[in-house]
Amino acid sequence: MLRSLVLITVLGCGGKQEPAPTISNTSATPAESPPAPAPAPKTAAAKLREFRDAMCKCAEHDVECANAISDDMTTWAANQPRSTDPIPTQADPEMARIAQDMVECMTKAMTPDISGSGSASHVP
Repeated sequence: MLRSLVLITVLGCGGKQEPAPTISNTSATPAESPPAPAPAPKTAAAKLREFRDAMCKCAEHDVECANAISDDMTTWAANQPRSTDPIPTQADPEMARIAQDMVECMTKAMTPDISGSGSASHVP
């Protein structure tokens, strides 16, 4: 759970912009059509909202669900390009809210059921 929170915090503090496209001084002939634009990459905030929403769909005490989403988020974060931009001194309020929501939902899902209901995550 801590690694997920750290990832949310680090990714929320900045992101890397895609490099500007190369400009050419040659023009396409009228018979050529320009290539279709590539789909815009998702921002870190948009992707973290997806992870938050998925985490919040986990049932209470559903540790397997929470772990699966945490693992997916860790894999996604590991594959993100690393930014050389300095880390901002103040957190983005939107990212802070996403992180807070994620922690609340993760805590709900990962807290063992101690009621004696017999769930798989019950700790005697």
